[in-house]
Amino acid sequence: MKLSGLKNFNQKNFKCEWEIIIFSSLLLTTSICLIPVIVWAVAPEIVPTFENLGISWAPNNLGANETAKVQYRLRGSGTWFNAQDLWFDDRGGSHVTEYRGSIVNLNPGTVYEVKLTLSPNGETVTLLTSTQSDNFPEGATNNLPASISSMYVITDSGTADAYRVYDGEKNSTVINTNDSTGIRIASNVHHVILRNVTLIGGRDRGIQILDGAHDIVIEKNNISGWSSGASTRGAIECNYIPCGSRFTIQHNIIGPPGGDASGTGTGQVALQFTNSGGEHVIRYNTIYGKSGHMLCDAISGGSQWTAKGALGDNTDIYGNYISGSLCSAIEPEGGAENIRIWHNYITDTWGGVSMVPADIGPVYIFRNVFGKRIDSPYWGSGQVIKTAKAGSLGAARIFIYHNTVLQVGPLGHNFWINETNDGIENLHAQNNIVQLDARSGYPDGRYFDNQTGMDNCSNDLNYNLWMGNINRNCASAPYESRGIAISGVPDYDSGSLFAPDIDTIFSQYLDNGADGHDDGIVLPNFNDGYEGSGPDMGAVERGSAGFEFGADVSNMTTNDNCL
Repeated sequence: MKLSGLKNFNQKNFKCEWEIIIFSSLLLTTSICLIPVIVWAVAPEIVPTFENLGISWAPNNLGANETAKVQYRLRGSGTWFNAQDLWFDDRGGSHVTEYRGSIVNLNPGTVYEVKLTLSPNGETVTLLTSTQSDNFPEGATNNLPASISSMYVITDSGTADAYRVYDGEKNSTVINTNDSTGIRIASNVHHVILRNVTLIGGRDRGIQILDGAHDIVIEKNNISGWSSGASTRGAIECNYIPCGSRFTIQHNIIGPPGGDASGTGTGQVALQFTNSGGEHVIRYNTIYGKSGHMLCDAISGGSQWTAKGALGDNTDIYGNYISGSLCSAIEPEGGAENIRIWHNYITDTWGGVSMVPADIGPVYIFRNVFGKRIDSPYWGSGQVIKTAKAGSLGAARIFIYHNTVLQVGPLGHNFWINETNDGIENLHAQNNIVQLDARSGYPDGRYFDNQTGMDNCSNDLNYNLWMGNINRNCASAPYESRGIAISGVPDYDSGSLFAPDIDTIFSQYLDNGADGHDDGIVLPNFNDGYEGSGPDMGAVERGSAGFEFGADVSNMTTNDNCL
């Protein structure tokens, strides 16, 4: 749900202020004074998800010399917290000139006050808004039969107050089909929950969501054996335009596919969306391929050269376990407006996160962990982050904060950042731990893969604990001039070490006094509550509980024997 409209106005150069507060569609105005000249403030647009708020704002006095400050607080609380300043997009051309950004790390279903202020101008707007609830009220339930051997079609919708539930728990539903599709959610179906189904097969795809469907929850399912051929098809697929919005995909085990992406450069995908409406939440899933049944991408789609792109705007991807991908684990390509990716554990993949291009932005990639690499027989050796401009497209702001790149065994990543096409601009990376594997001629790996487009000074790569070779740079603000170069394994606390393929909580942090401990830069809303003299570099602050990832597998089994 997007909230917009006139919010407030104030008089420049006067301390007297009018304020209009919006809560959903209710408009309230307050004022205690008269002012002779009024300058109207333009409304921001706020798009809520469960834990974040995406903001776009084009105030009257916008400009490169004005910073859009963001504060937030719980409704009725006296304490304002600072969020990161909005990014000012002044690229022009097809790009809207405005401020954009997100408030992150919020609570679901909670009312917040948000204050935006231009500095030094003083133009201010205050709003009352709410994050989305992740409790879905349930209405009628369809208990699915125990065995289904052909495509099952969902045609009945629910409402916002009573989701229609299609549940396989009562009869331990197994859908095993050689039809082109296992489950189809029909056009314009909405407010539906699909859960507790074991889905094996689907010659092309597992679950197909047709055009116009929205507010769909897919949870606690086992999906395997889809796309037995060589075509690029998804376990969960929405390739019909317009692909809808507000899909919640959570607590599923997805993999392995029926076919194999090895050696083709294309092939099976776990989640594939095309030109979607966005506002999706993809969280706490276990997504994997295995030898002979590898994924190409895990989360991606088509229309990467459009304003919407694969995942649309304001999509959150977090808490997932992703492995066995011979292309990239996550590809939020296209417009990528207010895309947030955090707390994912990504291992045994060719690439981590790919954004070719990110055209609208910003994109936030924070507190993820990247483990082992896979060398693709088609693409060769991959990288952690890939992005680039492509002609007039791309160059949106990308924030890469507090990630940890592990060298697990002999197959760590060789490259930190890969530039393709026409170079990289507006990439900001701070407080990451970047441990790389040796590359021919580079014993500590390569910071950049393709170095030719990496000398643009709109990039800011600093305050990282890093390895690799940097041979192209910004002359006026050299990369990692405030970072800490290392060779070898960072000094982690021995009691926090992570056990790959065993642990489902990542809580590995730096040892007390080690390089990178307390050496990070303060990033409002991203590392609040740090201990010591400064935030730690890496995905986990020393002494914190870390983060969980993957589906809840305590009562679920993986699908290796389902093929």
